[in-house]
Amino acid sequence: MAQANPTTLAKAQMREAMQAQERNQNGVDVWPRDQFGNPMLMYSRSAAEVVRTADYENATVGPATITGFIVDGPDDQVLAQMRRLDRLVEHDVGEDRQTLWNEIQARAAAGQPIQSRPARTLG
Repeated sequence: MAQANPTTLAKAQMREAMQAQERNQNGVDVWPRDQFGNPMLMYSRSAAEVVRTADYENATVGPATITGFIVDGPDDQVLAQMRRLDRLVEHDVGEDRQTLWNEIQARAAAGQPIQSRPARTLG
């Protein structure tokens, strides 16, 4: 038996979620549609990372989450739209990581101990 394409399965799951959402709106169609009137696919992506700040200390950057609606179509076009959203959320986490590193460098330059800093979350 041949295995199904993961992208095709993901698109089928998104369509099922979309149809369930439409059924829950009591007959009111609020789901976004493309230029041809077809329902769009909803895609969500989250990213976070743990950054080592000093010996035995870490800071969490994120989570950053993005949700967008993408036009259904051939797999390569859907993947391209998904990658665009992926890059946006990864860029956001990268900015938070850079902010954290800038703060650590400023504390080190001021002679403040990094180890005594309480844990905190950025994002």
